[in-house]
Amino acid sequence: MGQTVSVNVRVGVLPHPMVKDHYIQSIELFSNDKSIGKLDLNPDSNSSAEAGFQVALAGGMTLKAVAYCNVHGKWESSRGV
Repeated sequence: MGQTVSVNVRVGVLPHPMVKDHYIQSIELFSNDKSIGKLDLNPDSNSSAEAGFQVALAGGMTLKAVAYCNVHGKWESSRGV
């Protein structure tokens, strides 16, 4: 605890499409419902639906990733630390 670590958020077990008609618009990471950072994506500039964040670890924190797909809408996942 107390260390800063890299957290990589990837949408989907299999890579999510990043094409003109179907792509991830953004990925945001939260720590206990406070935003750590947000990355806006588009298929012209991003070949994968991934985002990296730096997180200062603290006991009892919950990390939650929220992604928005232009076809399927909001997706989220969380994990306790």
